[in-house]
Amino acid sequence: MGPDSNQGGLAERLRLALGDESVNALAGRSGVRESSIRQYLAGSIPGADKAAQLAAALGVSIDWLVTGAGPKTADPLAPVATPELLEAMVAATPERLAAARADRSRPRSQGTPQPPPVAGDYVLVPRFNVEASAGHGAWNDREQVVDFMAFRADWVRRALGADPNQLALIAAAGDSMEPSIRAGDLLLIDTGVTRVIDDAVYVLLSGSELLVKRVQKFLSGALTIKSDNPAYAPENLTPAEAETLCVAGRVRWIGRLI
Repeated sequence: MGPDSNQGGLAERLRLALGDESVNALAGRSGVRESSIRQYLAGSIPGADKAAQLAAALGVSIDWLVTGAGPKTADPLAPVATPELLEAMVAATPERLAAARADRSRPRSQGTPQPPPVAGDYVLVPRFNVEASAGHGAWNDREQVVDFMAFRADWVRRALGADPNQLALIAAAGDSMEPSIRAGDLLLIDTGVTRVIDDAVYVLLSGSELLVKRVQKFLSGALTIKSDNPAYAPENLTPAEAETLCVAGRVRWIGRLI
């Protein structure tokens, strides 16, 4: 597939990758402002950081999005790491393979799987058995790691700019963020984000509930907490109230069955 692949420039490829999704929804998932995305669709060229954010959110290769070269589909997500897969990944490094086998032979406390070692190209992100409510979710005493999913390390560094040790996967529940986020969607959360930095989708802690909401920040320090589903009313927080808001993390990626 040559450059531009007969699909026009970046604006055309962005429009193709966007499909039926709204620009507003893409803005929430990518962290790129809606006004900026509309400028890119009109022909403006994004910087490398914004292009990486958009490519990651759309699940396409950044090279394809920017230049049209290479395959369209990105591959940030690998299958759930099994012992057999992990052995194959580290087989080229005998000492790491030996360490992997020794680690799996150690006794484990019940209920919390331990992250198996992987090759340097991947990082393992734990998936917790809690749900973040786009309606009714709870962070309760049953929270635990149930398994791990492998993401390409270069994608985590380039697209997310996040510390791999502060990433977590949880499921969404409810319908307040539809159509952007649906019940059962897998959410990749950067738990290193503990305050509202810019307009984006965050996981908020309210009592014992985790809430997934879009948050808009104003120059005054006030916040508006919104749902993408128009059936849910927004909530406005004064600057003083905003200071008490408990942010559990920022949603950086969404995975779902289609």
